[in-house]
Amino acid sequence: MQWVGSSPLYFLKKDNQYVMTADSNEYQQFITEGYVDIEGSPFSYGEDVGYTLIDFTYPGDLIGEAGSTVVDIL
Repeated sequence: MQWVGSSPLYFLKKDNQYVMTADSNEYQQFITEGYVDIEGSPFSYGEDVGYTLIDFTYPGDLIGEAGSTVVDIL
């Protein structure tokens, strides 16, 4: 997922509660209530949110016979 909003997106945490907001006033209210930023927050336009893309690698050879499906090979 990629953030495409015009303002920063904030992810915050307090105990086991998570919230997110793109409103700076709401962000300040959460901080006042004891929430803290999660690592990586705030996210700017075009940044990946929630994960990092990595190349797919498979530890063996992916070999199939004619007519094999991808599921059969995996």
